[in-house]
Amino acid sequence: MARTAAPGHTVRHLLSAFVGIGAVTALVLTLTTSTQAASQRPSGDGIDQTGAQQARRHPLLLPDARSVPARDMYIQVHGDVRRLRFESAIASTGDGPVEIRSDNRRPCPAGQKHASQIIYRDVNENGRYNPAIDTQTARRSAGCMLFHPTHNHWHFDAAARYALYPLHKDRAVTKHKKASFCFRDSRRTPPAWDVTTRYAARYGACDRDNPQGISIGWADVYQAFLPGQSLRLPNRMPNGRYCLRVAVDPLRSLIETDDRNNRSVQALRIRGTRVERLARRICR
Repeated sequence: MARTAAPGHTVRHLLSAFVGIGAVTALVLTLTTSTQAASQRPSGDGIDQTGAQQARRHPLLLPDARSVPARDMYIQVHGDVRRLRFESAIASTGDGPVEIRSDNRRPCPAGQKHASQIIYRDVNENGRYNPAIDTQTARRSAGCMLFHPTHNHWHFDAAARYALYPLHKDRAVTKHKKASFCFRDSRRTPPAWDVTTRYAARYGACDRDNPQGISIGWADVYQAFLPGQSLRLPNRMPNGRYCLRVAVDPLRSLIETDDRNNRSVQALRIRGTRVERLARRICR
C-alpha cells in the first residue's frame, strides 16, 4: 500500500530543492562573474589586456633594449674641472621595436607627461614583426616624459645610468644616476650583432605627442659632445685603469626579452687629460 506524504513534509522537500537549485545557480553566477573580472584585470606585469584585444590575444613581440659599450671618450677641462666625455647608445634587437607614447593614464610631476610602453602583437603568429600586419598592441605604464631644455625636445626619463669604477673595485668614483633620452633611430646596429631583418628607420620625432622608439636593428646614439654625456672626475682621482659602465633602462621601466644585456662596460686608462681605450674583457 502506497504511503501518502503529509502536506507539510512535501512543502519542506520542495523548499529544500529550490534552495539547493538557488545555491547552485548563485555559485555558477559567482564563478562566471569572477572569471570575467579576472580576465579583465591587468596581468601581473601591468600590460593592459582589456577592450577589443580580449577577442584574440596574439603573442606579444617583446623588444630588447641593449646597452652599447661607450666610445669616443676624452677629457674636457674647464678651469679646475675635468669631465670624462663619451658616446653612449641604446640598441634595439628584440622581437618588436622599443616604443613609448605619451598619454594621461597616470599622473606625473608638473610639466611632465605620462609615458606608456607600446608592445606589438604577432597577428599572423610567424614570430617576426611586420609593421603592415602586426598592428594590434598592448600598453603598460612605463614612467614619465620630460622636456629637456638644453636639447630642446622631449625625453623619456631614466633611460640610462653611467658610473666609473676603478679596475677591480666595487665602489664608483663618480656616477650619473639617470639620464633621459629621446628614443629614435640614429644608427644601425653593428653587423656582428647579426640582426637578420633589416627594418627601415621609423622613429625620429622627439616631441611629446608622437611615438618615440627604436626600430629593430637600430640604435639611439648620444654623441660625446651633447649635454649630459659626461661624468665629472674627482679632483684627486689618481691616474690608472678604470671601467666605464653604462646601464640602459636602469629602473626596469620597460618589459623586454632580456634584461641581462642592459649593462655594458668599457675599460680605459686615464692619465691626466689623456684617455686610452683598453680591451673590455679586463673589466668583466
